[in-house]
Amino acid sequence: MKKMLLAFSLLIGVALGVVITVYVLALASIGTQKAANSISLGGLMISFLAAVATVSAVIIAFRAILDNRKQAREDWQHTQQLAREERQHQGRPVLVPKSDISNFAALPNKVETTQEITIQNMGNGPAFNVHCALYFPLGNWYSSWNNGPVSANSPCTITFERGSDNIGLGIKDSVDGKYHLYNDEDTNYRAGRLTMTYRDLFDILHVSIFDYIVPASGQHRWVQLAIKSGIEKDLEDLDNERVQNWRRIKPDH
Repeated sequence: MKKMLLAFSLLIGVALGVVITVYVLALASIGTQKAANSISLGGLMISFLAAVATVSAVIIAFRAILDNRKQAREDWQHTQQLAREERQHQGRPVLVPKSDISNFAALPNKVETTQEITIQNMGNGPAFNVHCALYFPLGNWYSSWNNGPVSANSPCTITFERGSDNIGLGIKDSVDGKYHLYNDEDTNYRAGRLTMTYRDLFDILHVSIFDYIVPASGQHRWVQLAIKSGIEKDLEDLDNERVQNWRRIKPDH
C-alpha cells in the first residue's frame, strides 16, 4: 500500500509538471489579455488537479490504515489460534494398554464373561468418558463404557463385559474411518483388537487403536495401529446408532 501511494503521488507530480510546462509554453505564444485569461484558467486547472491529488492521497492513506488494522487483527487471531492449539496439544491425553489380556490363554475356546486390562495415560492431560471395545475371533467381543477420568501419566484398570451377539458394535464398524473394530483376516496372528475413545478438557475426541498380536507360540504383545485426535464420533455414538437401526428394522410381534 505504501508503494501504491508513492507511485500515485509521483504520477500526480509528473502530471502537474507536464500541465505547467505546456501552460507556460502556451502563454509565450498568445497576447496579454488572452494570457491573463489563460493564467486564471490554468490556475483553476492546477488547483483542481492538486485537489484531486490530495483527495486521492487521503483515500489511499485511509485504505492503508484499514488494511493495516485488518492485518493486525488477523495476526492477533492467528496468534490466539496458535496459543489455543498449543494448550490443547500440551493437555492432550494419550491412552495405551499397559497389561496383557486376562485369561488370554483360554481364548477363544473358553468365553469369559469379563476381561480386565490396565491402561496408561501417557499424555499430560486427563481423559474423560473413556469407552473401550475389545474384539477377539469367533464373534467374541467385550465393551466397557464411561470410564475415567484417567489422570495424566496415570494407570487405570478397565473391566470389560461380554457384548451381545444380536445388537451393538460390529467388527466392520470404524471410529477413525480406516481401522475396523476387528481384523478377522489373520486371527492366528492378530488375536485381538482394542479400540478406546475418550475426550480431553477441551471436549476434543481422541481414539487409540491397538492390536494384540501373537508373533510366536506363547508370545503376545500390543502393537499400535493409530492414535488420533479430532474424530467425529466415539464408540458410544456408533453403538447407539447401531442399536437404533436394529430397533427400526426389528419386526413387530
